[in-house]
Amino acid sequence: MKRVFLDASCWVAAAGSPAGGSSLILKLARAGHVRVVASSRVLQEAEHNIRTKMGEEPLLRYYRLLGSVELDLVSPVTAEEEVKWSDLVAPKDAHVLAGAAKAKADVLVSLDRRHILTERVRQGFPIPVQDTGEFLRGIVEQTEAPRKIQGSPGTSETNGAPGNVRKYVSSAFLRSREN
Repeated sequence: MKRVFLDASCWVAAAGSPAGGSSLILKLARAGHVRVVASSRVLQEAEHNIRTKMGEEPLLRYYRLLGSVELDLVSPVTAEEEVKWSDLVAPKDAHVLAGAAKAKADVLVSLDRRHILTERVRQGFPIPVQDTGEFLRGIVEQTEAPRKIQGSPGTSETNGAPGNVRKYVSSAFLRSREN
């Protein structure tokens, strides 16, 4: 199962938009299609940003999201682990890359275009770095491939991702783009 490290921006977006791409990734995790990994520092950053910028209802939604998904929490990263990635990002964001690396994530998903989703990070970080749309499109493509090979229209399973995930992600993602 794919291990997805969500950065604070994704948690904030999910708290603010139940129909958005970040929320959809968490729905996939609840359904057992992906495994969400995070660090306590990322979760604390998300909580702080939601509390100070968004208000009570999104904060309550954030707490419900945390309680609804099985989460792998990576142990705190060390200063040495952060320094390893400080040439790719600003020092305040090195903990994100260090956390994803320490968690042995398969992908780092972020909405931070200024600091994380840069060409420098994408080229220099050994783990794929994607925004929510790229990640969800990849899930759809991954689940389409087995159907094309096998020629079955239904629920063939490959790598733990049932064929019906494509339909679920596609329809939910398209609905979120319409709003």
